[in-house]
Amino acid sequence: MSVELENKTPLSRLELIFNQIGLPSFLVPKDAEMPFEYLLVALDEDQNPKPQNLLKLVFMEDILNTPGEQGETVEHPERLGRFATLQFYLEQPVKLPTARLLDTYRLVSAMSSLMPNGALVLNEAEKNNVVYYSHTLMMRPDSLDIGPVIDLIEQTRFFLNRFLPKIHEMTNTAKSLKQILAEAQKSLVAATQPPSA
Repeated sequence: MSVELENKTPLSRLELIFNQIGLPSFLVPKDAEMPFEYLLVALDEDQNPKPQNLLKLVFMEDILNTPGEQGETVEHPERLGRFATLQFYLEQPVKLPTARLLDTYRLVSAMSSLMPNGALVLNEAEKNNVVYYSHTLMMRPDSLDIGPVIDLIEQTRFFLNRFLPKIHEMTNTAKSLKQILAEAQKSLVAATQPPSA
């Protein structure tokens, strides 16, 4: 490992590597309001100066080891001490009319079942409805095997770039659930086909 990487935290190492391979990333350092660092990765496939889909990466151990109001921390069981849990997280608000809420739940559940990693969930307990994506990955932070991390991000980017726009269509079109789901599945197939000559 290079000296440049040795002196960095695991997330800052990921930021450096991701940007080198074309995954726009930005490390948000810890501060008084957020006492642990996290990494934002832009999932947009186009070169958008203001990315719409930001995947947040954070080590759960950083959260657990952050002292609470009374200075207490939560430690992992000793047998898990050599591992770290990398959390992948994305949230996107959607404005849903009440009449479309049930069908949107069904759409999100169907899409989640098609994803090879992680899960999509619709939460209506917020002021605005929010679509969440989350996944966790156990890894060794000392060796930092980034191959599985990159594969997971690429898969997540592929699916969410096709699913999230379709979820938003539930808010502004009269298309049926069946129609939107069929279009989403067709977009997955089309994206895997080689471009026509």
